[in-house]
Amino acid sequence: MARLCMQFLVVGLILVGVGVLGGCNGACETAVGMLELHRPKGFMIETVSNAGRNRNYGLFVPIAYNPEIKYPVLVFLHGFGEGGSKARENLRVGLAPAVAKRAGNFPFICIFPQSPDGHWDEDSDAASDVMACLADVSRRYSVDANRVYLTGLSTGGYGAWAIGAKHRDVFAAIVPMGTSKSPAEFAERLTRMPIRSYHNYNDPIAPVWHDSSMCDRVNMLGGRAEMFKTDEGGHNCWDFAYGQTDLFEWLLTQKRRVGVPTAGMPKVHPRPGFTATSDPDAIPKTPY
Repeated sequence: MARLCMQFLVVGLILVGVGVLGGCNGACETAVGMLELHRPKGFMIETVSNAGRNRNYGLFVPIAYNPEIKYPVLVFLHGFGEGGSKARENLRVGLAPAVAKRAGNFPFICIFPQSPDGHWDEDSDAASDVMACLADVSRRYSVDANRVYLTGLSTGGYGAWAIGAKHRDVFAAIVPMGTSKSPAEFAERLTRMPIRSYHNYNDPIAPVWHDSSMCDRVNMLGGRAEMFKTDEGGHNCWDFAYGQTDLFEWLLTQKRRVGVPTAGMPKVHPRPGFTATSDPDAIPKTPY
């Protein structure tokens, strides 16, 4: 595979050279198309430079990636225990294992930023790096800017509320889970954002009202937030939530509507039989 990629690279560079010397004549476009088509796919670790610092982040590119198609993007914010700098721990919990289980046909480009301390406060360096990772991927891959979504668990759930509110004209929807502390201060900025939130009834670490009261407040202000309280037990509601294909189907129906309120838009409810069926032991590990 490495040899094949190198052959395409050499051919592409030759075609570009010929195109430059000969007025391009379509060779440039052909070479660029060949190189784009053979970009790496699946899980990988990338690095972005932002404000003088380098940050590693995880990336998943659909196996059938085609640069002629614009892909939806799902940005995942990990919890406190997955902080660091190598962009590996953040691929072992939450969204990445769910993607690995269906990697052959998962339709989203997925971005996995990593916060050094596991927190995602609105104006933090980690929050700024989230947007830098998104910009980096958007430069190199074919991204549908109207279908960019933000999700996170625990401290990352708080980050989904906070960063989603700050960049509400970027994200088409947010999906916070098991939010670690009250995000009430962001409610007024999220009334035009489709929201789904998940939390366990008996979460001993983060009370369910962190998410439920937030959804109530957003709805009271005229927004559209759906709350799903699960019976999975403990703090982990994300294996259940990411194990439901219904969530990803719902996300694909959401498109960015800058300046257009979502209040009054039809709600998309789960299919009948929406029950807790996930088995964490059955979820395969990611490559990292």
